[in-house]
Amino acid sequence: MFGAAIRQIRQEKGLTLIDLSDGILAKSQLSRFERGESQVAVTSFFQLLNRLNITFDEMLVYTQQKDDFRELINQVAPRYAKGDKDWLQAIIAQLEAKPLKTPYTVTMLKALLESLGGDQGPSEEELAQLTDYLFTVEFWGQYEITLLGNCAKVISFETLYLLTVELIKKRQATLSQDPGNRKLVVQLAINCLEECVDHFAFQRAAWLIKKIPEILIIESEFFEQTIYTYMKGYYQWQKGVVDGDSAMKDALTVLKLMAPEEFFQTYKTHYEQVMNTDS
Repeated sequence: MFGAAIRQIRQEKGLTLIDLSDGILAKSQLSRFERGESQVAVTSFFQLLNRLNITFDEMLVYTQQKDDFRELINQVAPRYAKGDKDWLQAIIAQLEAKPLKTPYTVTMLKALLESLGGDQGPSEEELAQLTDYLFTVEFWGQYEITLLGNCAKVISFETLYLLTVELIKKRQATLSQDPGNRKLVVQLAINCLEECVDHFAFQRAAWLIKKIPEILIIESEFFEQTIYTYMKGYYQWQKGVVDGDSAMKDALTVLKLMAPEEFFQTYKTHYEQVMNTDS
């Protein structure tokens, strides 16, 4: 349990195995500890915490909160995919009845509910508190990336773009060590790219088009590659490049074969709306 948490905090702080282990224990020993394959001496463990600048109590709280959040996300994902608004409303009511240390989770759930057409979206005050928090984050982890990604449609375009750029700049150097978070960052960057094109912010879109391939370095992330191809085609089409239409069609062909039906239909509908708007 603690090894995985040490790894998460280390990566969030942008530290390598060598950075953290130097002078405390062997790099290979730290790596095995993080993977849950071995233990470390108590003195070494507290030296690691000291280098990470956290206390043991903070480690306990961190571990519990992250586990609770991951469990919640695992529950939310299939319900959201099915459009289960009643379930989301019930979860929001349960969480609001508790003395939350992380009220941003409720804001995120309200944003998801609003995207499904629910009446209970986040208030302006809740969104302001969330974005204020995100602007103060120095080390972005899964929690913060997930919050921003799921609230992307309800915060202002300007705020979304600034936070996405901030995230990419701070995390790009360490994302190669962190495939789970890299995938979340890629998805967020692609969503932000779509918003840039929607707002005809082509210079900003061009920056993301350049940066996304630098993050999307794993060939197995085929779904994200395909969505990126589609959005790049959308960018080209909106700029008047005829080949953009072909790129979007090619991506749709791939999505029809490999993606869940609801995802394919989402992008098919988007394509049809784009073509109808320009016809």
